[in-house]
Amino acid sequence: MPRAVRLLSVPLVLTLAACSAGGGEPTAPAKSSTTVTTTTAPAGPGLTVSQAAAMMRDYDARNNPAIAAAGAPRFDERPWARADMGPVLEQDVFITRVRRADPPESAEDDRAFTSRATAVVGAARHRSGAVAVVDSPVQQQAGTSSAAGRSTTSPSTTSPSTTSPSSDQPPRTVLRVMRREGTGPWKQWGTVDAPRGALPAPLPATTDPTPTPAQVRASQTLVPQVVGSLREENGAPFAQARPTRDFLEGLWPGKPNPSIKRTLQCEPYATRGSSDVADALLVLRAQRATLNVVTLRCRVDWLAGEGRAIFFSKGFAQVNRVSTEGSQQATLSLVVTAVVQQPDGGRPQLLGLGGGYVVPD
Repeated sequence: MPRAVRLLSVPLVLTLAACSAGGGEPTAPAKSSTTVTTTTAPAGPGLTVSQAAAMMRDYDARNNPAIAAAGAPRFDERPWARADMGPVLEQDVFITRVRRADPPESAEDDRAFTSRATAVVGAARHRSGAVAVVDSPVQQQAGTSSAAGRSTTSPSTTSPSTTSPSSDQPPRTVLRVMRREGTGPWKQWGTVDAPRGALPAPLPATTDPTPTPAQVRASQTLVPQVVGSLREENGAPFAQARPTRDFLEGLWPGKPNPSIKRTLQCEPYATRGSSDVADALLVLRAQRATLNVVTLRCRVDWLAGEGRAIFFSKGFAQVNRVSTEGSQQATLSLVVTAVVQQPDGGRPQLLGLGGGYVVPD
């Protein structure tokens, strides 16, 4: 990922103005199963913190050149694939195209980052590769603290922004989901903001953190539970959790507006053009708990009330192929990552939600 703010927010202006725009109810996407099949095989010993720190240094060595390439004047999105994959890579491409279409006045967000590792769970086997979750605060090389993962996709009526934690919140950190294919380099798959110390204690480094097939099956229900919680369905277990409330609030330009109707539809994540959703659920074992990473592909349908219109900033509108002159309705594409801890014999806990807008289909 290029920088914290890039992941969190986009130069989106979503406001209301009087106009006589037409339009009807947004069309809901076709329903799809939320059943995910995850295959596991022995992965071997887990990572130590020093090994995770080396992983993040290697990631920085690929990510920081991608930051530079994606900035002005090149706006080259190709180097991102050397550092990121899956949903984060999609966000990289989206933000780079937005900035290319409407170059920012400042290059402040293009500074390089230095990643750290203070704790790690994994690496667990997933398919032919592995997955690990790293507690990884990030610092800009100039010394400015990163706000990575602190918000979701927060639209702003003025400029890109993040959601600053209130004074009554505990200190925050960033959980970074890292994956590798075969013996290839570790790449970033997702990132979420979480309270410091939220990551469960890892298994001893000599113990394989790959879950058993039975443990993977037990985690299957988390995918529809996260979907239902984002849709605020009655009885959904995380619907009232703080990460969910913050995420959904971040989709609005400021406070929720009764003049705008928002509909959120989500399904298990699959690579574009594929129906293979095995990567939508990543499962790792920790001490007396299972750590789960749920990834979704979503669409957000916005519908303004009668005599109202929705406006987007220039670059955001161009990439999403919507009018900059105001529309009564708009459909945006989104990816979402949730990290859920399932204590043995206890109730699941949503540790954090993250995500961002992506190029529409």
